[in-house]
Amino acid sequence: MRGTGSHADFAATLRRHLAYRAMHRAILARMPGRPTYFFAAAAEVTGWSKLAGAALACCWSDRAGANGLSSRSMRRLNGLGAELYARVNLPLFKALMTDQPPPWLAGLAGRVKDDAIIHHEQKHVERWLAALPAAAAAPLLAEADQTLTRSRCPAVRKALQRIGRPFSFAEQAHREAIGLALADRARAADWR
Repeated sequence: MRGTGSHADFAATLRRHLAYRAMHRAILARMPGRPTYFFAAAAEVTGWSKLAGAALACCWSDRAGANGLSSRSMRRLNGLGAELYARVNLPLFKALMTDQPPPWLAGLAGRVKDDAIIHHEQKHVERWLAALPAAAAAPLLAEADQTLTRSRCPAVRKALQRIGRPFSFAEQAHREAIGLALADRARAADWR
């Protein structure tokens, strides 16, 4: 059965994955003593085992297999990902690479820096979610909650344990906990 997902969604997600990997490597080379692992976490989220794999699965089925995201939710999340990349993450990367970080990052390093960047990005996600019509938000949130609750990713599992109650994609603090856990995992592994 052919799904309603598009190869364009898959290709766009994969391009962002590759861009985030390149950004992470550039940050490591430019600031070896004070890197952020945010871009490594973004690369993981857009990689094969996460959104790129789900986008590809939606090309063949209206459900992304075990992932559980519908093609419609996948398209919405892909749109959000493109928006985050263009409006939030790429401008931040450029500012960091030119030694002109935003004032809210002044003096921050390590995990605290990652936390601030993740919080900044998730404020944008919060506005995006608030702007979604309820009829569109409800299935997306339910699918995202179910997908992340069932995730096998060790970093996501660890974040869910820290949250200590049912995960809710609608809660910014829950999304931030996952983002920080992914950045921590990349830092611990010295992800390159």
